[in-house]
Amino acid sequence: MRALYLASAADRVITSPLASFELAGIGATTRYLGAALAKLGLKVEPFAQGRFKTAVESLASGHMSEPQREQLGALLDAFDVELRRALAQRPALDEEVVERLFESASAEEAKERQLVDAVAYEDELPPLLDADPKRPSVSASAYLESRRAPLLRPLRRPKHLAVIEIHGAITRGGRGASQLRLVRELRAARADRRALGVILDIDSPGGSALASDLIHREVLRLAEEKPVVALFGAVAASGGYYVAAPAHAIVAAPTSITGSIGVIAARLDASALLDRLGVHSESLLRAPHADLLDPSRESTDAERALMDRELAVAYQGFLKRVAQGRGLSEQRVHELAQGRVWSGADAHERGLVDRLGGLAEVRAVIAERLSMPLGRVERLALRRVRVGRRHPAPAPPLEALLRELSPEAADLLRLTTGSERVLYYDPQLPRML
Repeated sequence: MRALYLASAADRVITSPLASFELAGIGATTRYLGAALAKLGLKVEPFAQGRFKTAVESLASGHMSEPQREQLGALLDAFDVELRRALAQRPALDEEVVERLFESASAEEAKERQLVDAVAYEDELPPLLDADPKRPSVSASAYLESRRAPLLRPLRRPKHLAVIEIHGAITRGGRGASQLRLVRELRAARADRRALGVILDIDSPGGSALASDLIHREVLRLAEEKPVVALFGAVAASGGYYVAAPAHAIVAAPTSITGSIGVIAARLDASALLDRLGVHSESLLRAPHADLLDPSRESTDAERALMDRELAVAYQGFLKRVAQGRGLSEQRVHELAQGRVWSGADAHERGLVDRLGGLAEVRAVIAERLSMPLGRVERLALRRVRVGRRHPAPAPPLEALLRELSPEAADLLRLTTGSERVLYYDPQLPRML
């Protein structure tokens, strides 16, 4: 489905004879582990601000809640509309034909239905593309590199647009979107006189609330001096949206997943499992809540109230940051927030996103901010900001194993087993196609 969606934008679509076409349509499945964990003697206590902040639901419950069903259904509707629209733009296809395409089809059948233009092997491509068969083909990356390579290297590094990647879970350090690395890169981009503007390339479900706030501060400082535009990839939600809020503009694809403006925390209760295994715990405390996150016991009413208060403060801070960045009232942001996720198209309608599109729209915004001709901005090279980049330490064995099974669960484990109690995070977001 992802490949067909991408190919629908091309002038011609050619496929190999035995290629599989799985036109099954859009859907999503969530597995709920609450009952299974209970059989093991484990229970996950979720804490959340916002009725749609359901990130821990699959671990704490045995079924889908109505808020999750509502927001997930809206996302699937948006994805389905975008997929059908893209396919219907193919020559000789319309909505009625696209409706009939959603069944398993071979490559030849797809050609007959005009989903593809031709069926051929790679060595048969030149005549189909009106190319000289004696001249070898080259990859797009090699071609672009040769076109961009200057004949003479300039004495001074030319002006450019800086690109800062915010990919993966937002953490204090280590793997993913590390706050330590991103703060250095944002400061370097601010100090670089040759960087005329900055693009935040965001593909993140969020993460640490503290790390998100510290990154947000540096984006805010950067935006005081240079044009900053956030470009959303597949996901820019929760903390991923938090760090984008101070940008001068946000550009997203119609199928980007964003929003999830809310706060979560989770506490593991393993008391039943430990009792079953005959494990007895005793604690010596010098403060009433020194063992707040101890998994050997249930939390108390006072501790649950404490966590709720902490999350309420963080949620109000989230609303305030978004309201300031987007020029909206906190009440309006709250109406759009409560942890709800939106497609890029729906977020655009509601003012959480400024433009739908990609890099072309980003360049157009920067040209407007610089009062510079668009053609000149389009000629500026994109330069990835790198400051003291180091390879992160290898993951512990348990985390490495869990990452193979579920990257989202591994990120959640890493965040909640550290010093993080409050998260701007949504690990269970579906991805387009």
